[in-house]
Amino acid sequence: MADNHNFRIKNGLEVGGVLIVNSSGQLQAASISGAITATTVGVTNIVTNKVVKFNGTILDDSNITDTGSLITLGSNTTVSGTISSGAITASAAVAATQMFVNTPDTGSAPAMTALLKIYGYEGRGAGIK
Repeated sequence: MADNHNFRIKNGLEVGGVLIVNSSGQLQAASISGAITATTVGVTNIVTNKVVKFNGTILDDSNITDTGSLITLGSNTTVSGTISSGAITASAAVAATQMFVNTPDTGSAPAMTALLKIYGYEGRGAGIK
């Protein structure tokens, strides 16, 4: 081969009887060691909106769905930091050994700066046991 020229493959590349590159130029190797650089990577077994995870062997779906406007966690979740939200709603019991409600004084009437509203059946008040 001459210097400063690319190696051109017209009909695919086989090494030891194993197809490495097909005639369309697509990589067919079953395994590759080392780093791979590409402008795009297409993974065929990933479901739309599922966050990808490495399962120890391949890239696969996680139980996290991200639609762009809603993130859904498909299993029990432990948070080691703080959860902040404008509103937290639950369709089941929220269990905690401690629950801290902090509403800083915004300069208005101090007695009304922190509210904990507890609703019972049909919106009636409920007691605390």
